[in-house]
Amino acid sequence: MWWILIMGVFVTFWLIRWIKPIHQWQMHQQRSASNEVVTAAFQAILPRLRAPLALKQVVSVQPMMIEHIWGYEVMLFEFVLPVQQELQVEFVKVEVMELLASYGLTQGWPLGALVVSDVWYERGPDKMKWLHLEVAHAITQGTRDYLADLAHLETAEK
Repeated sequence: MWWILIMGVFVTFWLIRWIKPIHQWQMHQQRSASNEVVTAAFQAILPRLRAPLALKQVVSVQPMMIEHIWGYEVMLFEFVLPVQQELQVEFVKVEVMELLASYGLTQGWPLGALVVSDVWYERGPDKMKWLHLEVAHAITQGTRDYLADLAHLETAEK
């Protein structure tokens, strides 16, 4: 009878040992694909963002993954862009959201596939102004939960 217990422990250990890396590999693949989608979308809308957001000349952008802050399954990317002047954060958020939504429609994506979750400005040590945009790719449950939590917080603040 004790051999069944030992066999059960061995099988459980083996499953954990092999399933976790497979899940991590799948999430890595998902993050890489998501990074490509978000980068392509942002590159496509960047020329139309220059004038309304008072962006300085930006040739290309590369997002930073920030899953270490919100969780492994949250597909959240941060773009940092140099700007000439600061505008109202809500205006920036709406402007970028509209352009991402129209780009998404041309790609056949559902509405809300890319969501601007946060916007803020920062001044660098050289007095340069930087616009930070967090863009969520809502393809995982973790990302959708994160966006729902943010929406709940925003309505609670009002």
